[in-house]
Amino acid sequence: MSDDLFELGERIAGLAARINIATFDMLTLVAEFDRREGWADSFTSCAEWLALRTGRTLAAARENVRVAHALGDLPLTAGAMKSGQLSYTKVRAMTRVAKPETEATLLEYAQSTSAAAGVAGAGVEEAVAGR
Repeated sequence: MSDDLFELGERIAGLAARINIATFDMLTLVAEFDRREGWADSFTSCAEWLALRTGRTLAAARENVRVAHALGDLPLTAGAMKSGQLSYTKVRAMTRVAKPETEATLLEYAQSTSAAAGVAGAGVEEAVAGR
């Protein structure tokens, strides 16, 4: 691979990490906004408010709110996303099954594979179960 292509790849990876960090920051704010019911004057839920304000579908907004709250119980996962090491895709999948007692195992698995390689599927449950 030429030096310029390598550099291009590094720039892409760096941007992806910054997107992960920004997404973590947004999720942190969403959790706080929901806890404080900032949406309650005009909306029936935080997800409804988020969908309207950010152009997401209601289903995507619901997942954002769910993941935002779940990160509060998963400090290792939150730390990995906050540092840019973990994508929203992986975090979303992890928060569906992770518990504080299984988080470290699941995080190790997630960091060692791509999202397409199973983090979003049965591989997550197998990693948690220790198989």
